[in-house]
Amino acid sequence: MSSAGTIIGAVLDLFDSKKEYSKSDRQVFGLLYRIKAACGITSAAATLLTTFTYAAPLLKRRGQVAAGQAATKLGTAATNIVMRRVLFMSIGGWVTAATFTVQLLIIVLDEDALQKWCARSAFGIDFEKDPYGNGAKQVEAFHSALSEVSSTLFGFQG
Repeated sequence: MSSAGTIIGAVLDLFDSKKEYSKSDRQVFGLLYRIKAACGITSAAATLLTTFTYAAPLLKRRGQVAAGQAATKLGTAATNIVMRRVLFMSIGGWVTAATFTVQLLIIVLDEDALQKWCARSAFGIDFEKDPYGNGAKQVEAFHSALSEVSSTLFGFQG
C-alpha cells in the first residue's frame, strides 16, 4: 500500500510537472516536480523490493511454484536477504530525504497567493508600484488569497 500511495504521488507530480512546463516562466518548477516524481518512483521500487525480501522465506515455505522460484531467486541465503533489506531500506531513506529536499525547494522558491497579497498590501514591498485601490479591495483580495492557499494545502475551499 505504501508503494501504491507513492506511485500515485509520483503520477500527480508528473501532472504538476507538465502543467509547470507549459508556462514559460515556470520551467524550474517543472524540473523540480519531475525530480520529485523520479524520487517517488525510486522510493516505491525500493519499498517493493524490501517487501519481497521479507516475503521470500514465507513464499518459499508456502510451496507455490512460481512464488517459490521468485523467492529462491530473491534470497537463496539468509545473509543475502538481510543485506538486501538493509540496502533497500537505506535507499528508501535517502530517496525520502531527497524528495523532502525537493519539496522544500518548491515551497521556498514558489510564491503562493498569500505571499503575492502581502507584497501588494499596504505593508508590502510592491505597495507603491501596484497598490490595492482601497481597504475593501485589499481585504477581499486577502480572503481570496487565504481561500486559495487553504484549498492548496488542505483541499477545501474557504
